[in-house]
Amino acid sequence: MKATVKVSPTLLFEIQTETQKSMFQELAALQEVFSNTVCKRCGSEARFVVRSVDDNDFYEMRCTNEKCRARLHYGVNKKGETVFPKRKTDDNKYHAFAGWMIWDKDAGKEI
Repeated sequence: MKATVKVSPTLLFEIQTETQKSMFQELAALQEVFSNTVCKRCGSEARFVVRSVDDNDFYEMRCTNEKCRARLHYGVNKKGETVFPKRKTDDNKYHAFAGWMIWDKDAGKEI
């Protein structure tokens, strides 16, 4: 099976799988990771960013609006070289704005 999938206004992927089940899994993974091209805080365009610090890579989407500057952080799965958007807090509750975080100077942390 082969499919061409547009997951955002600017991203088009081609997928080839053997079964409907594997196609469904591939589509779900693509949509979860790559459809986040608009900031959920202000509605502006977002871009993919990879930062490297001390031999560690950090994946995120970053809002292009300088007044907003929100970020959606991605985690990396231990197996399979895949990433996922971090939408939950450390206590397993969903972040507001679907995980898009901004820096709060007064609190000294992302909110």
